[in-house]
Amino acid sequence: MGTYYPLGSEKIKITNDEMNRIKKFDKVGMTLMGFKPKTYLKVYHNVKHSVFVYPDESRVQGSSQCMDALIAEMKRKDKIALVRV
Repeated sequence: MGTYYPLGSEKIKITNDEMNRIKKFDKVGMTLMGFKPKTYLKVYHNVKHSVFVYPDESRVQGSSQCMDALIAEMKRKDKIALVRV
């Protein structure tokens, strides 16, 4: 039994060492990488399920207002946020 990643109609074999290096590639968390026009996003960019981010007022005061302003401005400028999770 082995580990593989499906790519098209092929199965790409991944060793345990490679899998461990992939899992520890970077620090845990979310990093905002920048903003792009909405047309930049293609259907094939979605390789996993969507992740929704929501504000938490109990941990960060004003996060709801900040999130609302960010979303409104992205919609107004027709942009998307690129984020590494």
